[in-house]
Amino acid sequence: MASAPAAAQARLLDVQALDTRLQQIAHARTGIDERRQAVEVASELEVTRDRVVAAATEASDIAREQTRAEDDVQAVRARIERDQQRMDAGNVPAKELENLAHEITSLRRRQTELEDAELEIMERLESAQAAHAMYQQRVEDLQAQKASLDAVVAAREAELAQQEQQAQVERASVAADIPADLMALYDKIRAGGGVGAALLRQKTCQGCRIALPETDLAALRAAADDSVQRCENCRCILVRTAESGL
Repeated sequence: MASAPAAAQARLLDVQALDTRLQQIAHARTGIDERRQAVEVASELEVTRDRVVAAATEASDIAREQTRAEDDVQAVRARIERDQQRMDAGNVPAKELENLAHEITSLRRRQTELEDAELEIMERLESAQAAHAMYQQRVEDLQAQKASLDAVVAAREAELAQQEQQAQVERASVAADIPADLMALYDKIRAGGGVGAALLRQKTCQGCRIALPETDLAALRAAADDSVQRCENCRCILVRTAESGL
């Protein structure tokens, strides 16, 4: 388009300010620190849950091992008791009595070995159970931490959503006062990823912060107030006011 009322062009600055605000809100939404923390906590939580399962499995395996060890000890004790009862009966031949005595001695050594092994297994089981309890407690702590972080994220997102909605309503209201073709040009420029409109202040485009060369300034001075002018550098719509330094 070639022209639009100067007042309408000036209103583009309000639209640009609101669009900048919307960008800031979007950036704030992606930059919520608690969201990053929640992701880290969730990752640790997953690992810790795996450790809970592994610790529980290890404890279960050791418990079965302990049961077998207890059975072995009990079997040896029962054998010793039977042999001792036969010896105490007093009706065993001397040779067999000697054999029973040797067997009891051997069984008592075996009982000591098995009881030592059982004690070692019990210590391992206690360690595995302690690890399982520790990891389980860590899971509960992490779950509480994640729930707290999620609540903060949800509250912040709700706040930003409200701000976004308000900015969008204000933008629609301002845009309604601007000629459709001027808004279409502005939106097209914005769609390209740049600033749609910027104030020319003291001979400097506030969109790209570059001072205009004298040839461009001369052309602006000669242009009608309602002509739509654009920055040769960043291609935004240049809004001229008393601050422009022309």
